[in-house]
Amino acid sequence: MDIELLHNKKINSQRWNETVTMAVNSNFSAYTWYLDLIDPDWEGLLSTDYKYVFPVLSSSKLFKVGFYQPSVYFRAGLYTTELLSKEIFEKFVDALPERVSHVKVALNKYNLFKNDTLFYGGISYQKDMISNIDSSVRYSTDAVQKLTTLLRRKLVVLEGMQISEFLKYYETYSVSRVSKWEQDFLRRLLSFTFYNRISSILGVLDDKNNLGAIGMFIRNQQRAWLYLYASSADADKEGFFYYMLDYYITRHSSLNIPLEFCYYKGMEQNILNIGAVKHKVYNLSRTGKP
Repeated sequence: MDIELLHNKKINSQRWNETVTMAVNSNFSAYTWYLDLIDPDWEGLLSTDYKYVFPVLSSSKLFKVGFYQPSVYFRAGLYTTELLSKEIFEKFVDALPERVSHVKVALNKYNLFKNDTLFYGGISYQKDMISNIDSSVRYSTDAVQKLTTLLRRKLVVLEGMQISEFLKYYETYSVSRVSKWEQDFLRRLLSFTFYNRISSILGVLDDKNNLGAIGMFIRNQQRAWLYLYASSADADKEGFFYYMLDYYITRHSSLNIPLEFCYYKGMEQNILNIGAVKHKVYNLSRTGKP
């Protein structure tokens, strides 16, 4: 297999994106439009037939010791429409340029080839959205009780809201401090995905029409992701997370695709309570060219 490193301007975006869409580990963070937003100078390792692609962010957004921002760049790695083997994975790792002396990449759950450069890095969560099945039967008792109470209150879910309002709420209630760089990036991401109809922006209003929770979902043909979520302390206790997720799952279950969670800080138990399954994920870590 011939592997080449190309600057994004020399990459055939259509062929690259087709591989990402059809890959078994497809996710939005490998699409050229997302890479363009996060790093205009990104590069790609790829096989000449485009059956294997590996995004390389060279402006220290990804390839830097200590970097990991799940709310901005979801787990990456090698994407392929073919059977992925340890040998092929290691060929791409070895093909990383020598100028990338420090490497730390949060890998997706399908890049699980344990060796000296990989180490256990955390958990990913996935919930199947299946048609003709009452999803609530797989919710925990706590989730069902809170969801039942909220359904009686007939809360309002807003589909679409002003980007400035969404960001203001997110910056106020996010569990992590939102940097200036992340604010600017999210503004561009929200604008692009909303305009191209590949994201859903939801808000949940309480009985007094106060905004209690917000969420941003991204979807392609293969799967969907909860990209951002934030809620007030009161809404969190009352289970607004369950209300929003049940709303989204109910309306997309006919697609028969999985829902993954990019953003889960402080929400791990809530995610498990709605029937999500957790998977081990690894990080690629290397100092110096082997």
